Amino acid sequence: MDFMCIKIKKIIKQFVEETKLGKEIELNIEEWKMKKILIIEASPRNGYCKAISDDILKQLGDIYELDLISLRDLNIDSCTGCSICLFAGSSKCPLRNDDVIIVLEKMMWADGIIFVVPNYSLGVPALLKNLFDRLAYLFHRPRLFHKVILPVIVQGVIGGKKIADYINKVMGYWGMNPVKGVVVTGGVYLNKEKSSQLIQKDKHTIGVGLKRFSQEINRTKVKSPSNLSLIVFRMARTSIKYGEDALPPDKAYYQKLGWFESNYYYDVKLNPFRKIVGICIDKIAKRMVMKV
Repeated sequence: MDFMCIKIKKIIKQFVEETKLGKEIELNIEEWKMKKILIIEASPRNGYCKAISDDILKQLGDIYELDLISLRDLNIDSCTGCSICLFAGSSKCPLRNDDVIIVLEKMMWADGIIFVVPNYSLGVPALLKNLFDRLAYLFHRPRLFHKVILPVIVQGVIGGKKIADYINKVMGYWGMNPVKGVVVTGGVYLNKEKSSQLIQKDKHTIGVGLKRFSQEINRTKVKSPSNLSLIVFRMARTSIKYGEDALPPDKAYYQKLGWFESNYYYDVKLNPFRKIVGICIDKIAKRMVMKV
């Protein structure tokens, strides 16, 4: 792909020289590079979710740079709820040397993440819930901005939409841009093959989701935060800045990234009205914190 980018750049350079438009044409080679997609398969079994993940790989293989991880193949110890990652920092977690760091590094690498998740008792399986618990400090110190999340839920009967919404909500707090999830039928009985009609229906449903995902991941304009996201940011940063009970890792993280002075987590333009609203929220939050 890099060779292709160089070749395209040479062709455009030659065109620019021949047409004498050098000063009018700007080439950003990064725009020619493939987006990176991570698929996280969260089933404890090598079954329907793996088959669907493999199918997604085939559909996206010629468009994106892909990576797939299956949580069952990793060694991620169970969270004990000690809260050390919150109070002292993730580097102090007693379980920090297992494979959870591999998952986070791959999530940081990716431009978009697709979760393929089975519906277990109207919720996510223990493997995925444990991953969320182990990375719970990202609720306090988010870092997955400008990345896109698509949940694909594999279920037998009901409940998949709420699971997709839950995953999107978690990833939203971690900084990601959620795309409406999709729900497909994996089958109720393990040894019963899906009908060809159901397979085609699932492929169509996944295709619709992947189309939404691709549109969002190729968005060139930085997404403006919702009013709720803006309020959450302002309330959180004011509480961390002035609160006596603010966690030291949170305060250090916000200070390092300049969030105590910024409009939002990332550089984004706010219209005059939203700027005024933000200032008002800061003042209200400060009064609330100082009274405690």
